Amino acid sequence: RMRGRRRAGDGGCGPIAVGAVCSARREGMVMCAARDAAFVRDVRGMCERLAEGRGLRVDTVAYEHASKTLDVRIAYNSDGEDGAGVSEERGGPPQSVSVETLEDFSRDLGELLDDADIVPTSVGAYALEVSTPGIKNELSANWQFETYKGFAVEVKASEPYKNKTEWRGSLSRRTPDAVVLSQKGRVVKIPRSIIQSVALVTATDEDGDDDDRDAA
Repeated sequence: RMRGRRRAGDGGCGPIAVGAVCSARREGMVMCAARDAAFVRDVRGMCERLAEGRGLRVDTVAYEHASKTLDVRIAYNSDGEDGAGVSEERGGPPQSVSVETLEDFSRDLGELLDDADIVPTSVGAYALEVSTPGIKNELSANWQFETYKGFAVEVKASEPYKNKTEWRGSLSRRTPDAVVLSQKGRVVKIPRSIIQSVALVTATDEDGDDDDRDAA
């Protein structure tokens, strides 16, 4: 390989040719990414049309180029449309999407993709995976605060409260005025008016956490 060095009879174009090849590759990668993004937008439009009338909503649509996987996540509408979901006002978590519903959605989406012929050459053959969203770490609904009582959580505030903006501890409850944590048996109440987020703490986060820093 010349690596850009001049070779007899090449007209001195070695370095220029190598630079041109690199530029063409970068341009090709940009164009490929743009086609993939357009493909994902088209697929999402198809998914949303399929979801209408089924009591479903489209959570995410993503294409992983390395594994050539088209990943679609669907869930039931939280407002309970068509009797599928369960809203916060009804006092429970959204109903889980059944395997049969996922299979039907995947089959119908696959047929639409085949008929539409919108898969770009940069994608080629791909695997279609239709599933439900994973559990989100951040808590917001009443049923989540009931379900995860006793779990380790991290609370972040938009402004300092008692010289702190972050707290970790076991979730005790959420009242109309505060989120209540237990830190080694000590009760800590953070006003809801300044709370920015309440999120479950992962096992990795817990391993690296120093409980002493959370003392109120």
